[in-house]
Amino acid sequence: MKKILILISIFMSYMSLSQNTRLLRQPTLSKTDIVFVYGADLWKVPVNGGNAIRLTSDTGNESDPHFSKDGQWIAFTAEYDGNTDVFLVSINGGEPKRLTYHPSKDYVQGWTPDGKILFRSDRESRPTETNKFYTISTKGARQKLLKFQELLMGKFLMTINTLLTHQSQVGMLNGEITEVDKQCQFGL
Repeated sequence: MKKILILISIFMSYMSLSQNTRLLRQPTLSKTDIVFVYGADLWKVPVNGGNAIRLTSDTGNESDPHFSKDGQWIAFTAEYDGNTDVFLVSINGGEPKRLTYHPSKDYVQGWTPDGKILFRSDRESRPTETNKFYTISTKGARQKLLKFQELLMGKFLMTINTLLTHQSQVGMLNGEITEVDKQCQFGL
């Protein structure tokens, strides 16, 4: 019986030491780095491989990382102090900067071509429970509601630049692609 227990403990030790890191989620790429979520924190690794460096280590959950166009900043969603908000952190790490303070949940969706952070929130959606899109500057100035609300749940069908040059806007309503015959007005 003692030999079986020794064999089982050796086998379990071998299995625990041989496992690779798993559950790396939500990667975002820049020209030089990859940032991903692991263990509810943000980590950075060079595109060419190497050791990962932890960028955030707060007790809250971080998710939805997105690189800025210049690759120097990462906008992300974090749940600190019981609320889900938009945060910004340098590619070199450091103290994350909180940009939104609304009690509703705010989720980062990416960056606009002019360097603002795009996020969605349900702050003005009662009673329909749908999200609306907002932009905010990296300095944390006032959020601006986008007037183009046909897209649901965060991904543009085309880039903002393309939409702004078209005479009509293409959006998604109830899962169907719909063309709206009016000038696109983002309010950016």
